Amino acid sequence: MLSHLHFLHEAAAQPITTTEAKNIKSKSIYKIAIGGLILGFLGYFFRYFNSIFLTHWLSIQDYGHYSLVTSLVTFTGILVLFGIDKVTIKFLPAYLEKKSWGEICGLFKHIIYFLSLVFLILFGLSFVIISWSQYSDYFLHNTFWQYLWLVPFYALSLILSALLRVYNLRLMSMASQGISRYFFSLLLIVLFKIFLGKITLFTSLLAYLGGIFICIMISVIALKNQVYWQKIRHTLPVLHLRKWILIGLQLMLSVLILSTEPSIITILLKVFNHEIKLLALYNISYMLNGLIWISSSACASIFTTGISKAAAEKNQQKLQFIYNLGTITMIVPGMVIMLVYIFFGKEILSHFGSSYVAAYPALMVLTFGSYATLFTGMSVYFLEYALPPAVLMKATIIISTLSIAVGSIFCYYYGLVGAAIASTILQFSLGISYGIMVKVYLKLKPFIFI
Repeated sequence: MLSHLHFLHEAAAQPITTTEAKNIKSKSIYKIAIGGLILGFLGYFFRYFNSIFLTHWLSIQDYGHYSLVTSLVTFTGILVLFGIDKVTIKFLPAYLEKKSWGEICGLFKHIIYFLSLVFLILFGLSFVIISWSQYSDYFLHNTFWQYLWLVPFYALSLILSALLRVYNLRLMSMASQGISRYFFSLLLIVLFKIFLGKITLFTSLLAYLGGIFICIMISVIALKNQVYWQKIRHTLPVLHLRKWILIGLQLMLSVLILSTEPSIITILLKVFNHEIKLLALYNISYMLNGLIWISSSACASIFTTGISKAAAEKNQQKLQFIYNLGTITMIVPGMVIMLVYIFFGKEILSHFGSSYVAAYPALMVLTFGSYATLFTGMSVYFLEYALPPAVLMKATIIISTLSIAVGSIFCYYYGLVGAAIASTILQFSLGISYGIMVKVYLKLKPFIFI
């Protein structure tokens, strides 16, 4: 499910869309799926060690502050784009195939103008907040100005990642968002430690920005010879602003809560509980739990090309077979990781420092919740071929809003464990509802063990 893949949103195993499947040969799709699996684990590996270094070199309070800022960056970075990255993936391949240079030029200019406006507004806000620092709460002031100057660069990296996917550089997109970002962030952290002697909250966020910036540069270099900039510059743009904005908003809203679920829970935890160290503990427990979704969803993504073919053929028997096999493929690696966390979870958490062992109850709640949700199967991959974006958006918003409302109560009363319960409620309720929609719209048996 997309909801659990904060990591995969940034890194790897996003399912191959119908448009991409048309443009890539079947063998290449399987290579991409396997490559996505490898890159997903590599990205997770670098994120893991990035966290280990930060938790050892920052106080638990500073790491909690770091977790809050990066959560706000993730949520706001997706929000401010208004779905432009999704619109790019949806429309640009068709424009390129038809060589509709007017639409191509119009879409690129729409992206450039919109991003310029985002940069201008967010940098302007950050300067306003700095100028008001003497009148505001020190913690809130620092949090807001720190995250506001990171958001535009993160948003730009998402757009470039979408363009890499459109130009059939999917593995490059995965590598730049996952491996490059965390690898270079980790490298900068180590260099700061060597040359400055210590790591502070500011230098850790600077390393985070450096990782994003290098990711942007790699993407720009990769796209340099793919995009016909000369042709675009000298073509009269054809704009479909109304269509792009409306569909972009639909696509963005349908994945906003799903893609930023850990960020939302982190923010709620801060709103309802003022202990900043709880954010650090939740961030680590969620990161470890993310390994279940990286392994399971990366394995499931291997079947996505088969889904598109079976859906096109309206082969119900084949669709059910793919659904069953994909679900089992997701469950097996998830079970192995769950058992590792049950028996060795405290030892693993101790790698981040003795203070982080306190996250073990939250890790257990997240792990059991994630594993239970795996039994709802590959619903989200199938719904792409059955439901219009508007229907999926409405269903997702209603379910997510209700889940977060209920989860907020747990965050308020039970702190760290409550946040883990809130995350589990959101995951499981979405999994069940998607399974029901698969049964209603695709007439498949979604819960194969019932």
